[in-house]
Amino acid sequence: MKIYVLSNSSLIKDLVTGGDIVLPQTAKCWRNKYEIHLVCGVIGKGIWQDFGPKVKTHVLKENFLEKTEWLPLGPLKYVVRAFQTTVIIDKVLKKEEGKIVIITPSDYFVDVIPAFWARMRFKNARWLARAYHIIESPLKRKGNFLANTFSFLAQRIGLFLIKGKADLVVPLGGTYKDLVAMNFDKNKLKISNAGVDMKALRRTKPIRKKFEAIEIGMLTVTRGVYDLLDIWKLVVEKMPKAKLAIVGGGAGEVVREYKEKIFTMGLKKNIHYFGYLPKNEEVYAVLKASKIHLCPLHENGWSLPVAEAMSVGIPTVAYERKMFGTAFKKGYITAPTHDKKRFAQVVVELLKDETKLRKLSQDALEESKYFDWQYIAGDLLNEIEKLGK
Repeated sequence: MKIYVLSNSSLIKDLVTGGDIVLPQTAKCWRNKYEIHLVCGVIGKGIWQDFGPKVKTHVLKENFLEKTEWLPLGPLKYVVRAFQTTVIIDKVLKKEEGKIVIITPSDYFVDVIPAFWARMRFKNARWLARAYHIIESPLKRKGNFLANTFSFLAQRIGLFLIKGKADLVVPLGGTYKDLVAMNFDKNKLKISNAGVDMKALRRTKPIRKKFEAIEIGMLTVTRGVYDLLDIWKLVVEKMPKAKLAIVGGGAGEVVREYKEKIFTMGLKKNIHYFGYLPKNEEVYAVLKASKIHLCPLHENGWSLPVAEAMSVGIPTVAYERKMFGTAFKKGYITAPTHDKKRFAQVVVELLKDETKLRKLSQDALEESKYFDWQYIAGDLLNEIEKLGK
């Protein structure tokens, strides 16, 4: 059996999400048991080099579209990448005689269309499709309407094809019920959350500078990073010396505007923006120097930063999401979504109540015993091996 991974959904080098690194991290735990082929562009190759094992790569030919990070070109990039990947996968699978398992790490059409084609064309191919959080209609979702429309359609096309031909669909814990509601076959659904690099977490020492709270994630509206500034402004009104660490990258213009907003809101002394940190250990060092993890996500089916924070005994304050109570059972406190005043109030109350903070920290540690990559990777590999029989 050979494994082929089609990974082309990332548009910007410094916009790496938890979803982007889940499969590379998982595959690293398989210890080269099977030959893995990666069909990707330059960005995908870089992600696997940073987070995954050594694999055989089939890199898409770079064109003029890939030389710019201008986001409005995203739809056209996806179409070109989908075509290039389909051509490559068709060519290489013609030479394969044994069983093949194709894995699509995203549910966007850029990865899904080539997998759909291969599953239709080659009898020896099976398809495992990952599914993350379900994107809301652009009429409801906050942020740029055109960008949200593209994301919504890119996923809906992907989910339609996945529903029709994937042999196994692997959603996150908070997404399972959404797929059932969309009439996905329950017999083809298998929940698999991401994991945490426990060894790296344990060996990493915290940086010297200390923070009351930390937020980890790329700079997008749906991650709540703009809500975060308003929330921290309210926290600082009650605790003037409170410090917040923000870790996460974004497009150049977005980063500049975000840093400027921090300055104009008078939060320069209270917020340290670290930007994108490429190594897990760099992120963990800042995380371990913090007391609380903030998660103002507007949408998600699971959260790697929440799991990482819990694994070092750092509780989370978050907006109400489906993953809390399903994927995560304890070690957190939630506030109504978009209620920034209540969110800030919860943060202040927790920081001022050492007893409550210690209790929540212990709950977080107990919850984290389910997050080890070795366990999660082994469970997923068992499912892949069933497909490859």
